[in-house]
Amino acid sequence: MEKQPDHPAGSEPSETAGGLDRFIPFQIYRIMAKAASVASADYAKLGISVQEARLLMLLLERPAIRAGELSDAACIEASLLSHMLRHLAAKGFIHRERDPAQRRSVQVFLTERGEAVARDCMALSAAHQNMLLAGFDARQIDLLRATLDAMYANVSGLEQAGSPWPAMMKTGG
Repeated sequence: MEKQPDHPAGSEPSETAGGLDRFIPFQIYRIMAKAASVASADYAKLGISVQEARLLMLLLERPAIRAGELSDAACIEASLLSHMLRHLAAKGFIHRERDPAQRRSVQVFLTERGEAVARDCMALSAAHQNMLLAGFDARQIDLLRATLDAMYANVSGLEQAGSPWPAMMKTGG
């Protein structure tokens, strides 16, 4: 049985043909950097960062989530999350309580004020998404979502398994 390539049909493994402007990770980074610039200014008016806005929106969707789960869902390192939660608590947007079922865990809750700010963040986030998707039809949006889901699945778990990329890279010797 012939081994299947680790890259899409018709693409080179390096996938930098055409320069960085056509390199998908670079394209994603550029898009998100531009979008984050706009979002940062919008969320700053609420006194929070883009990452803190993401936390508030997750808390709106998932009340009483454990801090560890929040860290995973937001893709934010635990030490940075702790700092951000302290900032949000100082602003009166959240409060934390020990999980009665697991005393070593902390649950995070929105306050009434935090819920209002989280709803503002949701509205801003919807406007940001509309900006990103301007000119797309429903089929293109569904395809983009499916593609992004597949890409996320491809990278999920790499932190625990270790990066496969060093083994794929050619050495110069």
